[in-house]
Formats: sequence, structure tokens, C-alpha cells
Amino acid sequence: MPKVFKGEVVNVTGVAKVDVKPDTAYVTLGVSTTEVTVQSALDKNSASVVKVIDAIKKLGVKDEDIQTSNFWVNPRYDYNKQPAVQTGYTAANDVTVKTTPEKVSQVILAGATNGANNFYNFILKVSNEEDIKITLMAQAIDDAKKKAEAIAKGANKTLGDFKVISYDYVPLAQNSSMLQSRAAYGMGGGEGYAPPVSTGLNEISVNVYVTFELE
Repeated sequence: MPKVFKGEVVNVTGVAKVDVKPDTAYVTLGVSTTEVTVQSALDKNSASVVKVIDAIKKLGVKDEDIQTSNFWVNPRYDYNKQPAVQTGYTAANDVTVKTTPEKVSQVILAGATNGANNFYNFILKVSNEEDIKITLMAQAIDDAKKKAEAIAKGANKTLGDFKVISYDYVPLAQNSSMLQSRAAYGMGGGEGYAPPVSTGLNEISVNVYVTFELE
């Protein structure tokens, strides 16, 4: 239920924003393998994933920056036959790699030329985003107060204490879609080419909503 104030009030929105250059990237890629038996699907998938991870490590990515993000094994069926006939099993293993924006292309290429056949989004972030958020919150409050003071002055009033304050935060989270096929990067083992990735500048913003008393 909204708060009700007996005296006069003014509602203002304070805004603060900044353009930042991302310094961290998260890339998710994986291998899916279909074979007749569960064990053969798992064995072939595991061998391919190890090869992909080894290639990524050669780029200077540390062990702790490579994490399994998804793993599953499902039966495969031929639905063109009635009833459907099981034809084998598919094993899939996805890994998320923490790297720098400058290495995103190299990570994708290393994966594609060493057996990865699933490519998902990559996410760009800044490592000190929480510090930036706190700074913007203070700036947004200052902006709100200046606006409220201008309104109070124009109304021949004096700005009193604030009664309500809330905020919303728009973080940096740039998702860039990857191709789902290895063809664009070179079919496993080929030279291929590194897809261009441009990070540019990205905006982080904070809005604060403040209610001040007028005296």
C-alpha cells in the first residue's frame, strides 16, 4: 500500500550512468556425441571434451577458469518408425570458460577445431562492477537531491527530509549469440579462422526514486 503523507512532497528520479569497457568474458561451448551404446557415447564424448579443454588451456586459460556447466545422456529414437525404435544414445558436455574479451575468438576457434560442436552465448562483464554500482548509487542520489532542490526553490519551498527511497540497477550483461555449427570456424582439426569479437563500450546505470518533504 502506498505511503500517504500529510504535508506537501516532491517525487524525483535521480540518474547516474557510465560507459565501461568489459574486461571479463564467459564463453560456453560443448560437445555432443551420438553412439549405439551408452558407454561408447560417453567414451567418445569424454575424449573430445578433454581435447577441447587441452586446446583452451594452451591459450593460457587456467584450470579454475574452465567449469562444466551442463552434462546429460539421453536415448535416441527413430520416430519415422512406428512404434519408435531406439537407435542409440547422445552424450553432451558443456563447459563455460572465463577469459578476457580479447581471447573470446581464440577460445571459440580452439573449441571448434578440436571437436566442439555446440556454441552458445558469451557474456561480457567488468570485474569491479559492484564498486561501480555503489559509486553510481551515490551519484544518482546527489542527482535526485539537486532536482528536488530546484523544484523546491521554484515553488518557494524549503526541501525537507526524504521519506521514501528506492532504486533500480541496470547491469552490464551483453549477450552475443554464437553460431550453432562448426562449419563457420573450420571443421575439426582444420585451420579455420577466429570469428571477430568487438566489445566496445557498454552502459551501466542506476536510477533512484526519492520522495522529499517540502516545508
